Amino acid sequence: MRRSYDPHYGSREQLRDSAEHGMKVMRERDALKTENEQLNHGIEQVNAINTELNWRIQQLTDEVTELKALIAYMTEGE
Repeated sequence: MRRSYDPHYGSREQLRDSAEHGMKVMRERDALKTENEQLNHGIEQVNAINTELNWRIQQLTDEVTELKALIAYMTEGE
């Protein structure tokens, strides 16, 4: 059954333009969501790398401290 024209909703052209605009906005939103997800994934990767680097720096710092103590022991013992 065909609906009758209701002037409260505007002309058919206005309805079509509104629907087309809504679809355009939805496509733009979807593109932005995808870009945001990619950026978030990149941030997660950077955070994982930073965590690993911080862990390695701590290991190296501990090794340097041990070596300094060993050098001090060896120089004092002579």
